[in-house]
Amino acid sequence: MPVSAAPSLELRTTPAVSALAPSRRLQHVDTIRGMLLVIMAVNHVPSPLHAVTDHPFGFMSAAEGFVFMAGLMAGLTYTRKWFRAGIEELKQSCVRRTVLIYRWHILMLVLVLGSLMLMGGITGIHPAHTPTALIERPAMFSLAAFTLVQQPPLFDVLPLYCAFIALTPWCLRRFARYGYATVVFSSLCIWAIANILCPQQPFIRGVVDTGAFNLFAWQFIFVAGLAFGHRWACRQAEASAAPLPPILSAPPPLGWALLGGVALLLFSVRHAFMPSFLPEPVLAALTNKNNLAPFRLLDTALILYFGYLVVTRFPRAFSWKPLALIGRSSLAAFAIHIPVAYFLQAHPELFAETNTGRWLSTLIILSALVLTALVYTRANASSQDHRDPARTKALSPTAQGILNSRPWIPSASPVRLASSSKSTN
Repeated sequence: MPVSAAPSLELRTTPAVSALAPSRRLQHVDTIRGMLLVIMAVNHVPSPLHAVTDHPFGFMSAAEGFVFMAGLMAGLTYTRKWFRAGIEELKQSCVRRTVLIYRWHILMLVLVLGSLMLMGGITGIHPAHTPTALIERPAMFSLAAFTLVQQPPLFDVLPLYCAFIALTPWCLRRFARYGYATVVFSSLCIWAIANILCPQQPFIRGVVDTGAFNLFAWQFIFVAGLAFGHRWACRQAEASAAPLPPILSAPPPLGWALLGGVALLLFSVRHAFMPSFLPEPVLAALTNKNNLAPFRLLDTALILYFGYLVVTRFPRAFSWKPLALIGRSSLAAFAIHIPVAYFLQAHPELFAETNTGRWLSTLIILSALVLTALVYTRANASSQDHRDPARTKALSPTAQGILNSRPWIPSASPVRLASSSKSTN
């Protein structure tokens, strides 16, 4: 398929409406984020839906997609902010976001760890999933958890997100200075080194537990998403009334068959529809989640690529308001689901041992996501009402230089940029 023939994931822009305007919600993107969050949440509690939600894409889990989408939205949002308000505002925004994520993390830690210790103190029996180190050394365990070197189950995603958002300004500036290939390749090298040198399991010693996600391996997915988001924002800032071509083009028919065959093979091996013809230890090493091992990363790349092509072609098919509502509130929804999941896991006699209990558990976790999203949306409605979504500002000199240099296109000529101080209503 020719590059210009496929619809684009980007918003269609006109000279009067550019990336400098306050961002408009992308319902299909929010829907995908909400769907991935729902899959993760259901997997964290007893549920009869595990047959559908447990690695529905093959070796790629919902976590890989969620991290990529976080990078995509960070690249899009913070590049726009950089262009609109300058590098200092970009840095301050990322610091504020990092602090907000950390606060949510600490709040959930206090709630969960306090509840586990309280239940143990009242009943004399701690819930089965209470960390042993918390029972034996509660003060040291709590201190390690607050400093992010102790990451109990379900508490390993937000620290990852903190680190990635903190590094976002540095990555965006490197994209502008050196281009995407250099930065993404450097990130890939870090991933490779992590897979060679790091053990395939979390580092656990005393009160230290690094969690299920190796920061140095998983950064590659986030950086890849960040590059797509940055590219997307730069393209939106170019003054053009014509539809933008897609960032990635569709493969020829032979490419579809080859890539689709590899994805189908990985899916079939993951769900035991066919043998892998590899010794079990070798397959486990090649699909390890902690280090985002090679087969897992390959499967993730294929699924994200196919997903991109399908979503850009049929964006309305991926726009569903309930999921988009959850996707827009992903930080709050993910944080709130943690104590709810711990509560459900603490009572297996009610929520795990019968089919009715498992359905009730599923209903409770989904209700928690929806209610959190509704409350979060309503709490932010007043601040949104005071914004003027049609107002744009002139590009900063730095942004003008970035777009004129266009590091993603060799020997590119300067572009005419859209900027206006007038309303576009």
